[in-house]
Amino acid sequence: MKADLKSLYDLKNYEALTCVAGDGKLRGKETELDRNAAGRPRYSWKPGADRLPAGGVRALVSTGKLKPEESWINLRDLDTGAAIEAGRGSVYWNAFRQRWVMIVSAKPGEIWFAEGDTPVGPWAYARRVLSHDDYNFYNPTQHPFFDQDAGRLIYFEGTYTTSFSSAKEKTPRYDYNQIMYRLSLDDPRLSLPAPVYRVQSAEGKTRYLMRESVDAEKAWKSIQEVAFFAVPPTRKRAGLTPIFATIRDGDALLQAGSSTRAADGINPIFFALPTTNAASPQSISGSWQCKVRTTEGSEFEFTLELTQRTATVEAVSKASGISGEGSFQQGKLLLHLTRDNHSYSFTATLHERKLTGEWRQSDAELRGTWAADWIDPTPSEDTSPAVVALYEYERADGGRVYSTISNLDDSELKRAKEPVCRVWKNPMAVLVLDVEARPLPLGKR
Repeated sequence: MKADLKSLYDLKNYEALTCVAGDGKLRGKETELDRNAAGRPRYSWKPGADRLPAGGVRALVSTGKLKPEESWINLRDLDTGAAIEAGRGSVYWNAFRQRWVMIVSAKPGEIWFAEGDTPVGPWAYARRVLSHDDYNFYNPTQHPFFDQDAGRLIYFEGTYTTSFSSAKEKTPRYDYNQIMYRLSLDDPRLSLPAPVYRVQSAEGKTRYLMRESVDAEKAWKSIQEVAFFAVPPTRKRAGLTPIFATIRDGDALLQAGSSTRAADGINPIFFALPTTNAASPQSISGSWQCKVRTTEGSEFEFTLELTQRTATVEAVSKASGISGEGSFQQGKLLLHLTRDNHSYSFTATLHERKLTGEWRQSDAELRGTWAADWIDPTPSEDTSPAVVALYEYERADGGRVYSTISNLDDSELKRAKEPVCRVWKNPMAVLVLDVEARPLPLGKR
């Protein structure tokens, strides 16, 4: 509705986002959807239409009217790629993230964070920020008037209750109360991938832009689709590769580069994952989960940090009070460790990210075997099933097309042998945007 009290008072002014044909009213099995020539549902704002929240969309899916990927909200767990059944929540513009922020419930007691380029999305990847074990926490909503540091800190609240949960006991004085939480949006764990749009000019030339560039160039009407998801330049982190665009005859040529190009005044259009997972024990350096067994059968576990400097190795486990040094050559590890004024010798062989060997105490008869598994430091979202390779295809005219599909069914396109990088695939089959929406200044809310 319009942002004035007169419009608020009259329900006739209300509009709902829907893909239901005609007047937008749901009619059970008789409900018909508005689809385009390609057969994809068309979402639009309609006066007097029935609301179509996430639960309503799932009802259409269950009756076969809609496919899951045709939903206007299709949240996926960033870590696992698994579908999230979004429940109730709120959406507000956030000045710090420069995107619309969604706080939404899912399973009882769970709260998820997501963000979109417009108030209606695209909503794709989310991070779970809160859970209450067996307790329920529902009807969450953000309160933007509590925002601090221009939206870097946000506050949301919800109802904390044993109702609709498997909790066996009620929390005294808190059951069925409201609880408020604060969320720091500069936490690196909230660095979600965002849409990379395929934008086509009137001349048929193709470029790939993220929201900031689309907005600056007023190119919203030229968007063809969300090609894939990647990390915005403002959220770069360790382990990511900058991707640059070179314009050739009007078309964009995407190339993985280095930070030196940014130093030369050339900025990346997005950050992506390298073509392969670079995290592997090329040396012995890293974290190792160790299990020590004595000849009598008792066991002791600890985490050991190893740092290799050429052939020399330093070892420390602060939590267990272990320290020492040794050597690593030709796949053989020798360590001299101390703990509680006792000395130990450890030997092991490295094979496929695993150490196995023997140990003995220097000043006693204690001895036994030990094994250690390398702890992969790669963030879980980088190994998610949602992460896929991005391939370059060349058209007959020399232009380029980029896709996460490894075998596009088009004889006029020739695919490069190696991918450009790895990105997050687009789980949605529809493009849902509200390009007319603009955030209101804080004082105008």
